[in-house]
Amino acid sequence: GIVWLAVEARSGGRARRRTVVAHDIASGRELWSSPLPAGFRTAHLLGDFLVVVTGADGEPRRCTVLDRRTGRTRSARTCGSGHAETATAVAEPATLVAATGSTLRGYALTASGGTQWKVKAKGGLDDKSAYFGVPVPRGRRIYIADTSHVVHRIDAGSGEVEWRAQPSDALRPTARNAAPDVSLTPDGEVLLCAGDFEADAFDAAEGTLLWRFTDLPPSSRKVARRRRVAAGDRHVLVVSGRGVHALPLDRA
Repeated sequence: GIVWLAVEARSGGRARRRTVVAHDIASGRELWSSPLPAGFRTAHLLGDFLVVVTGADGEPRRCTVLDRRTGRTRSARTCGSGHAETATAVAEPATLVAATGSTLRGYALTASGGTQWKVKAKGGLDDKSAYFGVPVPRGRRIYIADTSHVVHRIDAGSGEVEWRAQPSDALRPTARNAAPDVSLTPDGEVLLCAGDFEADAFDAAEGTLLWRFTDLPPSSRKVARRRRVAAGDRHVLVVSGRGVHALPLDRA
């Protein structure tokens, strides 16, 4: 029943004041407002917290943790230099997870919190450095892929890598060196990775490869566009530049 808004007051074409405001949806009444640092990037709603990520281009990101009910600042700290889109948050324990290049870091969202842990990506193809993509949270775990097509499941509280997986004959990424996109089925049992050439399905608990799909011949190096996936309870749709394919989510 509450909506949170990032508000910017302008004067003479310039932003003069930034705040985050909580409104009661039914009555429209403002419940509270709190000053907001410059350079709003994104926000995460967790349990009792609202985590606001700010920072101008080229500057380190800053995480301000607000009490959802009162707007009071619980903590504020620098939380890495990664892009806003490479950060996510986990409610229990309250942790911000951010990817910066080849390093994934977890930050405790408490008054005494610092960098809890960090995980390095494994070496990429041709012994080049691998870089992390976008982390996806589920419960207290993070799922993330890197540019060498290695998929990780990480405990967000401890930073323990519970498993790493990669198809033994994974196709090479393109020159843009982008990590596959990661998503989960609604029941959280299957992890899906979509790259430029293929879509892979892994058992989310064990990291076992369930199946791979590509609509390109083995000799093809030309990519029309990145594969996209959308998962339901029994099927997954794979969209590419060559068509749309409905595949059964067969766990056998």
